[in-house]
Amino acid sequence: MIIIQKKGLFFISDYRNVTCKPERYPSYWILNEINKDKRFEVYSTANTVLDSSCFENIDFLELGYKGDIQIQKPGYNYAIYKAYKKICDKVEIIHHREMFQVSKGFNLIPILSNIKNKTFIVGPVELPHEIFEDDFLVNSTGLERLIKKGVYMSRGNLGSVFKMLFKATVEKADVVLVPDSHVKKELSRYIAGDKIQQINYGVDISKYDNYMYKAEVHNYDIVFGGGAIERKGVKYLLESITLIKKQFPKVKLHLLTQGYRVNE
Repeated sequence: MIIIQKKGLFFISDYRNVTCKPERYPSYWILNEINKDKRFEVYSTANTVLDSSCFENIDFLELGYKGDIQIQKPGYNYAIYKAYKKICDKVEIIHHREMFQVSKGFNLIPILSNIKNKTFIVGPVELPHEIFEDDFLVNSTGLERLIKKGVYMSRGNLGSVFKMLFKATVEKADVVLVPDSHVKKELSRYIAGDKIQQINYGVDISKYDNYMYKAEVHNYDIVFGGGAIERKGVKYLLESITLIKKQFPKVKLHLLTQGYRVNE
């Protein structure tokens, strides 16, 4: 009888609350496939585990982090590091799949641990977006708002710290995955190009060719699907409708949106 030695995989996941119900998190679907692969002994992060019965081949490590979950939060990042330390001797591969942005994301595992004998994968990595003050301070009042205001005003200094941590992380990576050439170009400022691997879209778009929608000639309906936040610039769309209506009276804007500026 041949005994196949499974490779230990530590998967840092954005599937935060395990429920076994299909979720929008990409990691749910990735873990679904990894669960079927008998080559790996899989350990995955999850903030809470409500039901993991559909992932019988995955050992979830609960982080139990309280508060807003972001990889930039030192406390959350440290929770991932502590989870890793519990099983570090059992894994040969570390894959950071949790959302990771160029010049902002970081991981304490390669910074605080010796991972020379392990394969470290990061990504897919994305480009960061600009943070607007109103979006950053939303729903905060009193002392909390004052503190957040200070954080926002000092974002330049924090950005320098994040860049340093980001560089220290990706330099230790064996492979960094990117979804397009724009991310690859930005990432190449930090690491050698042979470490960067551009991947294809996860969806075969050609399968949906038969469902392509074509508007009629006199269709003046405009649909916006996005968050009602300052960064999305919905206010400019609302202002433009007033101007467009003068030339095309039948124009109608449909807002499929939610966010703190919905009433506006």
